[in-house]
Amino acid sequence: MSLRRLIQHNFWLKLFSLLMATMLWFAVSSIQKQPDRVPGFETGLQRRTFEKLPVAVLKKPMDPELYTVSPEHTDVTVEGPREVLESLTTRDLEIFINLANRSFESSVYQVHAHVLAEVEVVDISPRTVRVKRFSP
Repeated sequence: MSLRRLIQHNFWLKLFSLLMATMLWFAVSSIQKQPDRVPGFETGLQRRTFEKLPVAVLKKPMDPELYTVSPEHTDVTVEGPREVLESLTTRDLEIFINLANRSFESSVYQVHAHVLAEVEVVDISPRTVRVKRFSP
């Protein structure tokens, strides 16, 4: 069988197959690059927002100082499996600022959050709070 005959035999079917393979390759590569932006592509993860969670202050055990935090509450958005998020309560979230190694050159501190291992913190709003020493 000659090369010319090999190319021309079922030419339109071969061309159509090549076109379909190219389109499929582009579709798969776009899903791999941005899975969250493809409509209908479910990752099985959902988000839930907990509002007005109090911010705790972590400090050294022997620190006699009292502090005020402004704002006192934050909103935390977490992402995880639906079953885990449905059973998650505010007691499972620890929202805090760490003053153990503080230097009062700055009065603005970043808010941290600890949650269950199956859940990931997506957003904390506000991300920072202002801390002032409180005089009783």
